[in-house]
Amino acid sequence: MMLNVLKFTMKKLGNIIEHDLMIGDLMVKITFLIGTGYYGEDVLHKTPWARYLNKSHDLYVVSRIKPEIHLNKFLDKIIGHEGTVNIRNSLVELMNLVKDFFIVYDSQYLQKEYTKNEINELEQWLNIPFNYLSSFDRRFYDKNNSCDSRNKMELNNYLAGLLLLFREFFKKNNVKVFINTLEDDVFSVMAYFVAKRLGLKIIGFTPGRFPKKGMMFCEDFSELCDFRMSDSDLKKIKSMYNVSTIANKETLDRTSDYLGIKSFLTRYKSLECVKDNKDYRKNVISYYNYEKFIIPPISVFKEFNLYFKKFCRRYLLRSILKKPDYDNSYFLFPLHYTEDAQITFREPILDQFRLINDISRSLPLNCYLYVKPHPHYLGSDVSFKKLFRISKLENVKIINPTYPPIKLITNSQGVITVNSTTGFEALIMGVPVITLGHDFYCKDDLCYTIKDKKNLAEAIMKILCNDYSIDRKTVESFIKKVYSNTVWIDGINYNYGKFRPFGLTEVDGKHIASALDLIMNCGA
Repeated sequence: MMLNVLKFTMKKLGNIIEHDLMIGDLMVKITFLIGTGYYGEDVLHKTPWARYLNKSHDLYVVSRIKPEIHLNKFLDKIIGHEGTVNIRNSLVELMNLVKDFFIVYDSQYLQKEYTKNEINELEQWLNIPFNYLSSFDRRFYDKNNSCDSRNKMELNNYLAGLLLLFREFFKKNNVKVFINTLEDDVFSVMAYFVAKRLGLKIIGFTPGRFPKKGMMFCEDFSELCDFRMSDSDLKKIKSMYNVSTIANKETLDRTSDYLGIKSFLTRYKSLECVKDNKDYRKNVISYYNYEKFIIPPISVFKEFNLYFKKFCRRYLLRSILKKPDYDNSYFLFPLHYTEDAQITFREPILDQFRLINDISRSLPLNCYLYVKPHPHYLGSDVSFKKLFRISKLENVKIINPTYPPIKLITNSQGVITVNSTTGFEALIMGVPVITLGHDFYCKDDLCYTIKDKKNLAEAIMKILCNDYSIDRKTVESFIKKVYSNTVWIDGINYNYGKFRPFGLTEVDGKHIASALDLIMNCGA
């Protein structure tokens, strides 16, 4: 009798466990954002995979974009009617796919004025200072002068409303997973930190780090999601590299044309769209005042001044460039694009130029630091004054940004970086890496990770003295894992005049959806 009861109990328990596992494997409540692009163009790379996700998942969307407000006649003039229609059709399709498509500005929380005490309490709940959070936004925050161009009281009120909105939305819908790209605007940043505070699983879409176009997924933008559990050939990976890396020739040529003499002489034509952008911003703000904290003000003078600075920097840079001498003992430091969320969001406190000075002080005699501006922007994104100052350091050389990166990497003693892809490429080439960042490869068993700059000189000397304690087999295993867990894509660069939003093909969407389903099922 007792044996039968025990068997019955064990069978029931097994059924319960099996049922729970099925729920865990088959249904996940997922939220993602629309409106991380000014006009909602990010829908073009979100709908394709949302369309093919396992139908048992419940999808929820929080959107800045309301079609009847944002997709207006002014947008038609900026990106063309075809572009507006594509965005609208994708939004409509997405609305029909999801359980809830919630418009941010329909929230009661964004209709309210909050007291200082209420804002303080919310800030304490989030455990992130609002000032710190808003300082990530490259469009409004000036790092050089440590000031924000937005009205502080209004901005904090907006942040308080966003916090309450996301907190209620995540809780009410029992959301378990938040999926997004790495963005530094306050709309996206607040969603990220609320999701993190509530303990949601955060899956970050991360561009692939190989010359072939691909997409990776990292939990909390830092831990690689391992869903394929398969191996790959290191020789095949290395064969992808010759003189190029992910900074391909097409990108370099486009930037070179953009900053060329001919482009400068005809630049006034592209400034004609400034008025359209001003009209668009003014119209949207007339409905939703808080949009002024997302879409920055624009003017012909400002745009021309910015372009003129970039144009001048490109040509002034030539006066301080040095040819690399491969007989020298040197470390390579790749400059980040200054407005990259890898810096503005992930490393908001770090100053690259102060770091270069620190590295210069930490180098031994007869050792150099080769500083290479970002190839995508040919040095036009960086203050020439700052570059000129560091070029005067006796052991620092500024290298042409178009120079073949693989040769620079392989002939170096090591790469010192924050979060640059160059660091990952150095790992592939078997070159030591010192990192001060938090990217997916910035791990103690792969690199010399510097938490305290006092340890920088010691790490440099260890590499120079061949006291390199990183296990090469561990590094190779990691590289193969990254390759195996990269989803290869074709992508679509929609050419709406000068506006080039990124999208995914239908096949890309299927591949990414399959990857996300596997990640959800294996709990990566």
